[in-house]
Amino acid sequence: MVKSKIKSYWKEYSSNIVRLDRFAIQKMGLLQSQTLLKIENYIIICAPYQVSMKKALLFAVLNERELPFFTQYLSKLAALKFTFQKDLKGIPLKFFVWAIIDRIEPIKGKENMCLIEVSYKSYPEALITIIGEFLAFKANLRKQYEKLKDRHVFVNNDTSRLLKFNNYIECHIGKRTVEAKLISLSVNNLTLSIPGVDPNLKEGYGFVSKLYFQTYRFNVKGTIGSIEKNVGGFLKIIYEIEYVPELTEILWEYFENAASRAG
Repeated sequence: MVKSKIKSYWKEYSSNIVRLDRFAIQKMGLLQSQTLLKIENYIIICAPYQVSMKKALLFAVLNERELPFFTQYLSKLAALKFTFQKDLKGIPLKFFVWAIIDRIEPIKGKENMCLIEVSYKSYPEALITIIGEFLAFKANLRKQYEKLKDRHVFVNNDTSRLLKFNNYIECHIGKRTVEAKLISLSVNNLTLSIPGVDPNLKEGYGFVSKLYFQTYRFNVKGTIGSIEKNVGGFLKIIYEIEYVPELTEILWEYFENAASRAG
């Protein structure tokens, strides 16, 4: 069963690239700071930027003497060490991937920062499983997003507790950061109450907000779909947002649990 799943992941996702944003790192359990590239007796501390089942793109700090030294190892064999922590109470999973160094080059405008690209010569089952599980989850999350569009949760003490929402959202409007009140939320829009009157705030105006949950803290990008003045100098805004995997996961889990509670 395990072997067949690994084969299925390889067939489906072996050419897919995972960009290691905050969501991917957290869901995969990757401990970035413990990624090492071992070249003969030398060890380079790396920060993975992209990974797949076949390749990895890494950031590393190499000074002006180290860079030309390590470029002599292009096309040579190296060992790339990954560390994953899937369960905070469990033992970290550590393993090496044998790889060929394809590219080492400086990053323009970033002093001593370099990009290292490697292609794997070995394919550990653990790596295939971790990447495959994440990509399968991500694909399913996209499907859930389509199903959950415009299904709103009104925010109160009970729903905040179930959502693990910290009752805090900040909106970055121009050069100002404004604390807003979240009235309701769905995967594709939020209803906000924002204090004050700002002439910039009108339909179509775009800005970034940050939401604080116990599980995630994340930014959302969106535009104003509609706006109206409320009593007391507040503005009620329908905020049309882009797809956010963290928010989709939170609401998916909320509605799944609500169905279970309803019996």
